[in-house]
Amino acid sequence: EQCIAFTNCGGMFNFMSNPNVEGGGPDVESVKKTFYCGTSWQFLENICDGATPCPNGPNDCTGEEEGCFAFTGCNDEVDPGSFVGFLKAPGEEALDTSANDVLDSAALPEEQDSLPEVTMLADTYYCGVDWDTVSSNCDTATPCPSGDANECPDGEQCIAFTNCGGMFNFMSNPNVEGGGPDVESVKKTFYCGTSWQFLENICDGATPCPNGPNDCTGEEEGCFAFTGCNDEVDPGSFVGFLKQPDEELESSGLLDLASQTFYCAPTWEELDRMCVDGAPEGATPCPSGDVSKCPDGNGCFAYACGVGLENIPVAAPTTGEYSVKDAELVKATFFCGTSTEDIN
Repeated sequence: EQCIAFTNCGGMFNFMSNPNVEGGGPDVESVKKTFYCGTSWQFLENICDGATPCPNGPNDCTGEEEGCFAFTGCNDEVDPGSFVGFLKAPGEEALDTSANDVLDSAALPEEQDSLPEVTMLADTYYCGVDWDTVSSNCDTATPCPSGDANECPDGEQCIAFTNCGGMFNFMSNPNVEGGGPDVESVKKTFYCGTSWQFLENICDGATPCPNGPNDCTGEEEGCFAFTGCNDEVDPGSFVGFLKQPDEELESSGLLDLASQTFYCAPTWEELDRMCVDGAPEGATPCPSGDVSKCPDGNGCFAYACGVGLENIPVAAPTTGEYSVKDAELVKATFFCGTSTEDIN
């Protein structure tokens, strides 16, 4: 036997196998080309000027307080995204409150990161006058999972795809009267097949199922939402992220606290310069995380002025003097683009 580097054992990383590598796995030399001396935040902000490669590890680094960091974007020859899928905090037992719970809260709501079946969306149907009213009063709104207004009090209708129920985060379309996503656009993403089929963007021959699973006739087929099979619709335009209902996470207040720190600004640096007493003076809040709510040329940034970072669980030290913060792991997944599909 030999010692194999960069495996998926140990529960921390998810490396992707290169079909050109004999025996599988990523190309070891390509991975090492992403190793650079510096500080973690330096590389998350892609500040690579003057950074020294460290293919042999930390012994290649001579600067004070420098570490040797992997998966940087400092080498133009190598894209770290071509061989590593995601990073996750090590060791549940090392966390005060499981960091994996926080990260999993943004995961897709089925085992093994699957797309949701359309029937799950029934949990977002609530009674009210319009979407805006329902989504801001989830605690008092009446569920109507059948989609039938007869389940609702007099004068109310059954509103689809609300943000009630704790599972999905739909974004409101400013062109829809009363708020909410365009219902017909959402239904255009409903296709018959298997979840993994759609996660891999295999849409050939898939049948639309705008009316739900009754439209599907194949054995073992389900009707899945948010597929990318309809070129007319980008699911990322109306659903921000999917999350599993988590009473412990909801009761912790971490998600609510984080949303209160979302503000619009052209850059992180400019937002930080606006900070007065822990809040960016004059900045526009964007608690939904929807960049379309921000002025042109602005992004929506979380943890403005560093508020809330102290409440995010921190992993115990990994090796030597280094430790991993969940905030850093989360921010390492933030990339610019027009849609998730475009970024992927």
